[in-house]
Amino acid sequence: MKPVTIIVPSYCPDETVRSYETRCLVQLAQHTPKELYDLIVMQGGDWSYPQKVNAAVTGVRTKYVAILSNDVFVGPNWLEYMIGDLEHLSKWHCAVLSPQDQNYPAVGGSYGDYHWHEHWWALVLMKTSFYRLMDGLSEELPRTYHDQDFSIRTYKQGYRICRTKNVRVEHVGMATRSRVGGDDSAEKAWMEKRHAGSSELRDWLQLQPSDFDYENLIPQ
Repeated sequence: MKPVTIIVPSYCPDETVRSYETRCLVQLAQHTPKELYDLIVMQGGDWSYPQKVNAAVTGVRTKYVAILSNDVFVGPNWLEYMIGDLEHLSKWHCAVLSPQDQNYPAVGGSYGDYHWHEHWWALVLMKTSFYRLMDGLSEELPRTYHDQDFSIRTYKQGYRICRTKNVRVEHVGMATRSRVGGDDSAEKAWMEKRHAGSSELRDWLQLQPSDFDYENLIPQ
């Protein structure tokens, strides 16, 4: 059995995004050994991003699942490095791993080749069992904040999200969402109600900080 299922939630509201997705899939095929992955491209505009990913994961039988935005372009050896790094970091309770975005440097705490508590969901790798343990992405957040919600829930369960310096990808950023538009105030209110008081939500939505301390999770 191949170790990874790569899920690409596909929605192309115009030809520009379609060209991004084409490049995404071409570079994925060029730079990823076929024996390492199965690919699921979830198309259509009727389902939200969380619905597409959750539905795709339902049928996954591989050890790992990677969620790849259709405006991310990978390079050589990206998946090999990410599998190895996630295995290495699991001893420190890292459950979700992402690469570096070559256009925007990572922020936050750094330890060796990794950044701790660095939320970046344009490309993530995790164990399929962990995604299911967390009950997937919240379908009550169809447009935005579903990734932040998953990250906050991950932290609250005592796990961390990390970024590896060993892999760099190119990311256009907001390619689809910026073209679709819409009001996310209801989803923001839902996040505030669900996670009121958490330090992560404070960072994203400027709420009051809590006294939850994650520093004791960083290996010494």
